[in-house]
Amino acid sequence: MFYDRTNRREPTFQETRDTVSGDFRGGPALQFVPNRRTDHLVSVFLQDDIDVVADRLHIIVGSKIWHNGYSGVEAQPSGRILWTPTTRQTIAGSITRAIRTPSRVIPSETFQSERLLAYELQYRVQPSGGLSLSLSSFLNRHEGLLTIEPGTPILATAPPQPQILLPIAFGGSAARRTA
Repeated sequence: MFYDRTNRREPTFQETRDTVSGDFRGGPALQFVPNRRTDHLVSVFLQDDIDVVADRLHIIVGSKIWHNGYSGVEAQPSGRILWTPTTRQTIAGSITRAIRTPSRVIPSETFQSERLLAYELQYRVQPSGGLSLSLSSFLNRHEGLLTIEPGTPILATAPPQPQILLPIAFGGSAARRTA
């Protein structure tokens, strides 16, 4: 197993690159095809803070752009609006898209990234210098979630001894909502 991480940080550019290379030798119950693969992951993050009304209204927009060998290029945009009606109160709202990419453990060419669309509303107040209170509300919509479906058991009677095989299939059609 080989792993390499590259971090490059400059005032106007940031890059993180992970390289993983493995030589997996599965057993009778687990096999990787091909048994050797090198994956290159590249990601870039861009963000801007726009001051719409000085010290009162901010819009923050950004996106992580990510490339991997399983699902190609993926964008994970986010946006946040912050309103500060007084120096001791803030009201914020955000929307974010996030993904979880497929990997070698999920052996399907058709499986796509799991997707999350997250919403947040927040109210924060600072009644005194050392005390602040915050009330937040979240709503998350998950799509394309990985499912593992058990197949019909098979009785294998080949030598050296009989075995019961339980095939499994991976799918990516589940959706959930959390709040």
